[in-house]
Amino acid sequence: MEKVTRPGTGTPEPGGLTARQLLDSVRRICYELPVAGMEVVEVAPPYDHADITAYLGNRVILEALSAMARRRKDEQGGPRWDPRQPLLDGR
Repeated sequence: MEKVTRPGTGTPEPGGLTARQLLDSVRRICYELPVAGMEVVEVAPPYDHADITAYLGNRVILEALSAMARRRKDEQGGPRWDPRQPLLDGR
C-alpha cells in the first residue's frame, strides 16, 4: 500500500497514513471512545492545488460526527455496527 502525504499543509510528513487509513481510524476512535468534539487545523490553500486536503478534512469531520451519532444510536439498542469493518468494505 502506498503511503502518501497530504499536499495542502505547511508541514507535510512523508510516510503518513493514507486517506482511507485516516478515515477508518477516525471513525473507529470516535465510535469506541467518548469523543465530544474535534477540529481540523492547518489546511493551507496555497499548497492544496486540487483541494485534496480540504476535501479530506471535510470528510474526517463527517466520519467523526457519523461515528459519534452511531455510538449513541447503538447505546439505545437495536442492531449494532461493527467498527472493525473497513471503509468501503466489499464495494
